[in-house]
Amino acid sequence: MWVDVKKDATHPVKLLFQELQSSGLLDVGDETDIYCLQVVFIPLLQVILNEMMVAWNCHSMRTAKGTSPNKQFLQSLFKLQQQGREFTELKQDIEMPIGFVVEDVLRENQVHVPEIDIPELSDAQRERIYRRYSVPSDSTSNRLEIARTNYLRARRFIRFCLAAEGN
Repeated sequence: MWVDVKKDATHPVKLLFQELQSSGLLDVGDETDIYCLQVVFIPLLQVILNEMMVAWNCHSMRTAKGTSPNKQFLQSLFKLQQQGREFTELKQDIEMPIGFVVEDVLRENQVHVPEIDIPELSDAQRERIYRRYSVPSDSTSNRLEIARTNYLRARRFIRFCLAAEGN
């Protein structure tokens, strides 16, 4: 699964970021550029990951007699119902050491990316940026090219707003 996430979601975006950087259209030290990346690409990556999750949950697995994860889950629920039992999510795995807290492990291993804000932008400008540039394309064939264009347009718009503010 993680190979697919890298291949279909993160790697193409990484290549685009590298191309933008090498062509001088992305400066990783510039807060405006990072802000534009967050506005445009976080929603896009979320859509791609959601689509991958749906596909993953519906695909047949050869190790499970061709059933999908969704079908396996539903079959398990049916078996529990036949046994007169209810489904309850496990809060603590019996095999885990005492005192082991999943949230602590997640917190220790996560990468914190601070949300960038540009205080010079008005609320109306910020809303316009999100409305116009953060909506991922419905088209799956040229999503990255549309996102690239939206990044450049958002970047140009913000630079225009900041320049006008300076006058």
